[in-house]
Amino acid sequence: MIFLKKILFLAHGFTGLYYYRRELMERLIKEGNEVYLAISESEDNKLFEEMGCKIIPTKVDRRGTNPIADLKLILSYIKTLKKLKPDAVLTYTIKANIYGSLACGLTKNKCISNVTGLGTSIANGGLLSKLTMTLYKAGLRKNHHTFFQNQPNYDLFKNAGIINENNSSIIPGSGVNLTYHCAEEYPDENSPIRIVFVSRVMRDKGSFELFDAAKIIKEKYPDVIFDVIGPLEEDVDPEYIKELDEKGIIKYHGSQNDIHPYVKQGWANILPSYHEGIANVLLEGSACARPVLATRVTGCKETYIEGETGIGFNVKDVDDLVRALEQFIEMPYEDKVEMGRKGRKFVEENYDRNIVIEAYYDKIFDR
Repeated sequence: MIFLKKILFLAHGFTGLYYYRRELMERLIKEGNEVYLAISESEDNKLFEEMGCKIIPTKVDRRGTNPIADLKLILSYIKTLKKLKPDAVLTYTIKANIYGSLACGLTKNKCISNVTGLGTSIANGGLLSKLTMTLYKAGLRKNHHTFFQNQPNYDLFKNAGIINENNSSIIPGSGVNLTYHCAEEYPDENSPIRIVFVSRVMRDKGSFELFDAAKIIKEKYPDVIFDVIGPLEEDVDPEYIKELDEKGIIKYHGSQNDIHPYVKQGWANILPSYHEGIANVLLEGSACARPVLATRVTGCKETYIEGETGIGFNVKDVDDLVRALEQFIEMPYEDKVEMGRKGRKFVEENYDRNIVIEAYYDKIFDR
């Protein structure tokens, strides 16, 4: 028998929670549980409130390294935990994972974390990487459970003594809502080929390699369109993006709450990322029956079958990226369609979001 519970989600802000955890929240609420979200303030949070969630405004500086601000965040979490007394705490994103689990350890709350990826602070190595791993060790060691999205990330934390086999497991990313991201009819053969990039626009996502490759491709295939959807991060000059857009190298659409229309009109989804947990945007593209073009790195290579559902290329390698793009462009139309169909089947069999929801229910309710 499942008893009703008070569930607290800790994360940076609206976007990731809404697009990847919404179905979990909806089920929890539908079954009578109380759902609270300690996240940064946003106009979009009203969508959570309409679902029945209760918002606890919590300032989280996602990229900041100010120790005073981070201490304030821990104290804020502790205050929330003592006041709310939740039955389970679910944490996402690096700061919520680290400081949320630390706070739960101090207040003896049941904490379930999700390491969605290493993030730049760990992936780039150096002193910040060592500090981040030390903080993770202090926080996650007392967790009720920690989910990982790929084997290499799991092995890294296990070998570092941060987690063990009894309090951790691997889940298939965030899963894909196969109803919303339905198989779409492939674009007309006579329409322009559109390559869709959905991501934060930043160096670690391979944005600059994509732009350089797009310049080369446009010389040979001027009708190919590169749609870029996502916010600009600090390491990207807005004027450079504006210049690329004005020259027709890319079509920049900014941030969009609904990416499905862009994926639907696209011929393939591309992500030249340096590292990922599991690249959900690629899985969502495959769910819509669109081929994947992605780097052969952890978090991307798991989202496609080379030559069957997508085409891989080497990380930080513009020449190989151009090669992959040309290979896709030159493929017969029927082969592109078939690659998309196989991608849909691959996601149905391996990445249904209901698998992830059930994994959470097992840990929340100790089933």
